[in-house]
Amino acid sequence: MQSRTEQRQTSGPSDRQAPETRTSAAPRGGAAGLRGASYADGERALSPEGKGFDAQASAMAPVQLEGDPKAEGGRRENHYLDPAVLTGDKGKETVKNKNWAGKGTLFANGVKATDVIQTNINDCYFVAVLSAIANSQPGYIKSIIREDGPGKYSVRFFEKSKDGASYAQVWIAVDSYLPTTVPAEGEGGEDQIRYGHSNEKDASGKREMWPSIMEKAYAKLKGNYSDIDWGNTTFAYEALFGTQGTKQVTSATDVGQEKVWKQVTEALDAGKPLVASTGSHVITVLRYSEAGGKKITVRDQAATKDGTESGETTYDLAAFNAKFTYVRTAKVDEVARHSEGIHLAGDWDTNYGPLSLVSQSANKFIGTYGGDSPGKLPYAFEGGDSMVGKWQGDDGDEGNFKFDIADKRKAFNGTWGSKGSDSDGGAWTGKRK
Repeated sequence: MQSRTEQRQTSGPSDRQAPETRTSAAPRGGAAGLRGASYADGERALSPEGKGFDAQASAMAPVQLEGDPKAEGGRRENHYLDPAVLTGDKGKETVKNKNWAGKGTLFANGVKATDVIQTNINDCYFVAVLSAIANSQPGYIKSIIREDGPGKYSVRFFEKSKDGASYAQVWIAVDSYLPTTVPAEGEGGEDQIRYGHSNEKDASGKREMWPSIMEKAYAKLKGNYSDIDWGNTTFAYEALFGTQGTKQVTSATDVGQEKVWKQVTEALDAGKPLVASTGSHVITVLRYSEAGGKKITVRDQAATKDGTESGETTYDLAAFNAKFTYVRTAKVDEVARHSEGIHLAGDWDTNYGPLSLVSQSANKFIGTYGGDSPGKLPYAFEGGDSMVGKWQGDDGDEGNFKFDIADKRKAFNGTWGSKGSDSDGGAWTGKRK
C-alpha cells in the first residue's frame, strides 16, 4: 500500500532530504567483520533494528568507482553494508539476511514492468516508478545498475544539493545479501526475498534480482528500509533522474476528461515513465487503447505477490478519472534520449529489408539492416532529433544516410544514398519498439 507522505504532500520537493555525504565511525568489528565467522554460510546478521545508517557506515566520502576509472560521480562507500530491516519486522516471521548470489541473476529475461513486485514494505511510490521505467525505457534500468563482480553491484542515484538548486550523481554499493523470509522448520517451501523482488527466473531457474538490488540501494541511500517505508513519487523521480516529477491532476472535474487523456497519451507516446496515485497508493500506467472507447491499462505491483495475478486492470476514461487523483511522469523532456537501449525497428525498402537501430549511449547508436546485402549503420545525433552517419554493407558497398525521429521519438523516417551521396537512393520508415 502507500503513502502517508503521498497523501499530505502531492507536489513540490520533499522535506526529507537525502543524507549528506559524511564520514562516521566504523561498524563494530571493522570491515573485516562484515562477514562474521559466527554466521552460517550464505547468511549474515541482519542490521540492528532502529539503528541509523551512521551507526553502520564507514568511509562514506565518495570514491572513484572500482573497476571503472571513467565513471562519473563516486561510490558512496567501500563496504557492502546492509540497510536495517523495518523496525519490528524480524518478529513477524523468520527473516534472515541471506546471500542470493548463487540463486539469483541480475536480469533473467530482459527488463519488463512485470518484473517488479512489492511486498512487506510501503514503498509503492518507488517501485511503481521502477516498474514504469521498465515499461517505457527498459534500457535506462540497465544503464544505472552495474555488476562489480559476483554478487556485487553499484546503483546510480542523484542527491539534491542543500539549496535545492542542483543534483549530484552518486553510486551506491550493495551486494546480493537480502532480507529473506525463511520457512519454519518442518514446513517446507522455498526462501522468499522479503521486500521488493521479481518472480522471473532464467532458463537455469535463477531468480531475477534487479528490483531487489535497486530497492536495497535506495534504502541505503536514504538510510534504512524504514526510511523508505512511505514516501512520495517526487522522491523516486529525484533519486532516479535528478529531477522532480511533473504532477498532472487527473480529476475530470478539475481539468476535463479530454485533458486527462491528452496527458496520459502524450506521456506514453514520448516514452516517459508514468504512474498514477489514488492518494494512498501508487501504481504504473502501462498503455492506452482507443478500440471500443478510450481505455487506460494500469498495473498494481502489490497485487502480484504470489505470481498468479498480473496486477493489470483496464479502466475506461471515466473510471480512470474516478479512481486516481493524479498521474506523474518525469519532468525532463528527453528521458528517452538519455537512456540506453532505445530500439527503433522498421523497413528500409524491398531490397534491404528490416532495419534495427539500438542506442549504446546518450548520443551514439548502432544499427543493422537485412536483405540481400546485410550491413551496419553506426550513427549519432546531429542536434535536435536528426541523426546522420554512414552505412556499410558486407559486400563493400557504402553510403551516407540521415533520418529524423518524429512523434516524440515514437517513429522515424529518413533518406539514404550510395558512395557518398545522400540525395539518391531510398527512404526508411519505422517506429520504436
